[in-house]
Amino acid sequence: MIILYLFFSFWASAGTIEVIGPCSPTPLYSGEFSFVDEQSVGKTTVDIFDREGIAYIGSEQGFNSIYDTPTDKAAIEWLGPNELRAYGWCYEVDGIQPEVMPSGYLLKGSEKLVWFFAFSHYREGKFVSQCEPAYAVKSEKFCN
Repeated sequence: MIILYLFFSFWASAGTIEVIGPCSPTPLYSGEFSFVDEQSVGKTTVDIFDREGIAYIGSEQGFNSIYDTPTDKAAIEWLGPNELRAYGWCYEVDGIQPEVMPSGYLLKGSEKLVWFFAFSHYREGKFVSQCEPAYAVKSEKFCN
């Protein structure tokens, strides 16, 4: 029985992770992950960032900055007196954006995890979109 478990574990596919920055859909980082039991997106990401030496501000609950992206007021782009884009990091698992914090979403180990720098668009008193990839607008604020 143990031999069968080792055999199937060896052939099991690993999960993949990508980190996509503000200016291009080309990943800044691509890698793989694997683990024995389920593990949260947050823990998986922190483990990979620590192992790979990727700069980040945050924790298993979420990230304010990856690869030294701006935070706080520096992550806001004013488009007009009543319109702005607020930038930060979002994630997808197999192309779906879960509506939970990274610490609350469990991976099985074979998923495609993508972190991407994104914005929420605020206009006339309400948010009209959220987690839009920043590279779609290539803001001069972040892309010279």
